[in-house]
Formats: sequence, C-alpha cells, structure tokens
Amino acid sequence: MGGVVYLNGLVVDPKERGKGIGTKLLFEFKAKVQQLRATMIFFFVPAANRSSVNFYDQNGFIKGKEYVFFSKNLEQRGS
Repeated sequence: MGGVVYLNGLVVDPKERGKGIGTKLLFEFKAKVQQLRATMIFFFVPAANRSSVNFYDQNGFIKGKEYVFFSKNLEQRGS
C-alpha cells in the first residue's frame, strides 16, 4: 500500500454551500494526493454531522475499516 494522507478539514462557508465549492475543493485535493502517489485519504467526520457524511458518501468515500477510532470524554466522571 502507498502512502496515506490525512485530511484535517474541508470547510465551506455555510452561505456558499450548495454551489459545488466543496466538490471542487475535494477534486483538487484528490488530484494533489494522487500526485504525491498516496493511495489512501482518511479523515474523521462526527456521525451527527449528517450533511458531511452524505457529502462524502456522494463523492465515493466509504466508512473506514482500516482504522479504529477511539475517543474519551474527559468531562465524564471516572475519566
């Protein structure tokens, strides 16, 4: 497997959404990743962020199986 690239964030101003800007940004990002000869992009999206989950689903991304994500809420008792 080639290199892995982590996408830290892809944000479009809420007033500008629905104009294809996110899709264009994602297309350019994927092209740059391919130039780097990486073979995988990974990132995290909160499950509650349905619009982002749907966006990535519509753009051919699948929910990962290669990595396990762990989290811990440090504000809970017994943390």
